[in-house]
Amino acid sequence: MNDVKLGFFKKVLSTILVINLLGCSFVFGNDTDISKNTKLMPSGEVVEFFVKLKYPIISNKLNSNRTLKKSDILLAIKIGGEEINLNRETLEKTMKSKKLPLEVIYSRNGKTKTMNITSDDLRDFEIGYYSFYLGTITAIDSKGNFIALSHNIKDDDTPFEILDSGIFNTSYVQTRKNTIFHTGNLVASASGDKIGKFSGIGDGGMSGKFDKYKYNTNLALEIGTPKVGNAYLYCKSPISNELKMHEIEIVEVGENFSSIKIVDKDLLKYRGGIVQGMSGSPIIQNNKLVGGTRAVIKYNKSRGLMTNIDYMIKNSNK
Repeated sequence: MNDVKLGFFKKVLSTILVINLLGCSFVFGNDTDISKNTKLMPSGEVVEFFVKLKYPIISNKLNSNRTLKKSDILLAIKIGGEEINLNRETLEKTMKSKKLPLEVIYSRNGKTKTMNITSDDLRDFEIGYYSFYLGTITAIDSKGNFIALSHNIKDDDTPFEILDSGIFNTSYVQTRKNTIFHTGNLVASASGDKIGKFSGIGDGGMSGKFDKYKYNTNLALEIGTPKVGNAYLYCKSPISNELKMHEIEIVEVGENFSSIKIVDKDLLKYRGGIVQGMSGSPIIQNNKLVGGTRAVIKYNKSRGLMTNIDYMIKNSNK
């Protein structure tokens, strides 16, 4: 695994995005303007992202029903050839009927399909209209614009729009530790009011703007180019919960992505390396912001991938 080149990382890495937002994808208008010529303040804050979906999604199977599957996106439901509203009230009213014939038009793995089921079948599934998930803010500029996550959550095969988005502060951040066969994750709950929203998604991550934010000029850093050698990952301490520098090593540098290794003893002991929810954690080298955590190697979770900062800025708002 150590000899794998960056060009093959997508074949051997399990991305930290495992926050996959129920398999949905997004199309946004972009009003965020972060320039690589400006100084950015590293954040490292773990936040909760809220999404109101345009199309409801099968979020869970309640019984052994083989019609629909988890993550199927409901595009339309017809009764007697007439489409019904897909809001919660109408769908719950439909579920109350007995053996009502339904024609369901849905998307699965990017392909649109049609299936005939009944209202009895529909009751066997939990339907989601919203989604909440954790991620890390990489950096913020003096106007409150931010970049985050360091990877893409958009699936071009299912380019459905969302209705709304939001970002919320979290309280105490805990950890479900990595095991050999399972990638761990951060655990936290939203606290307080909505502080902003995201408006752009690309292969470099997510971009948006805060309504409420703190920007300290003294903490802002210049943009740098990663180099092989020692660096620091800025994230919440698994013990004190304070934002701290955690030592890492940049093992190999690529044009857009670079290979990293966790050195910090606390991250190794209490998290087992890189866990889900750390994606976007800023990486600092020689007092410059050089990237954000992107992915983790599936069977060696002390090793991972970072997105270089230039690529993040350029490709987080498309």
